[in-house]
Amino acid sequence: MDFSFYTESTEVLRLLGNSARLSIVCKLIAYESLSVSDLSKRTKITEDLIVQHLRKLTSGNIV
Repeated sequence: MDFSFYTESTEVLRLLGNSARLSIVCKLIAYESLSVSDLSKRTKITEDLIVQHLRKLTSGNIV
């Protein structure tokens, strides 16, 4: 049995299980394209943390 679907799904859920990352993804869906500065203002998360979360979301192929 091929478990790759479950492995990928688990990774997506793990990444989106973090409220900051979920907020970032929701803002990107709503506004399509935002700079790190804009994301920081709209989510009330520091730019440094936005960058860290975006790296994780990018490595997980979510953004």
